[in-house]
Amino acid sequence: MKKKQVLAKYDNIINDIEKRVNRVNSGGCGLYAKMLGDILSKNKIKFEYVILFRQKVTRDKDLKNYIENNDVKMVNNWYHWSHVMVKIGKNYVDAVGVFNSPMFNGSILETKKVSDKFLNDLLEQKHFWNPTFNRKTEKTKIQRILKKHLVD
Repeated sequence: MKKKQVLAKYDNIINDIEKRVNRVNSGGCGLYAKMLGDILSKNKIKFEYVILFRQKVTRDKDLKNYIENNDVKMVNNWYHWSHVMVKIGKNYVDAVGVFNSPMFNGSILETKKVSDKFLNDLLEQKHFWNPTFNRKTEKTKIQRILKKHLVD
């Protein structure tokens, strides 16, 4: 599978998610990004995980150090992060769409690239995430949808 194939199938993924998964962008964006990233990685498609921030972070050296050192607690405590997306080429994707810019709730936000380890560590901190998203019931639904559309 190639990058263009993933993006071409994205409307179908979005439609299924919208019909079957509850509140994925209210606490499930990181889990969704990780699951999508795992499939992209297995297909050798280049991508990045990005975290969206509600403040200027482009030149923030402290934030850069926290991310490089996988210090998820400092990032969560000192920065207003709002969302996790997957960047594929020039496109930013999440469970509701493909965008030319890093978007969340209609706003373009600043981003920082994070590693797979950082995202995993962030996901382990369940209290950092909006509790309205039920990981137990929704994770399996997301897995089925991504597998249906992206796994041969």
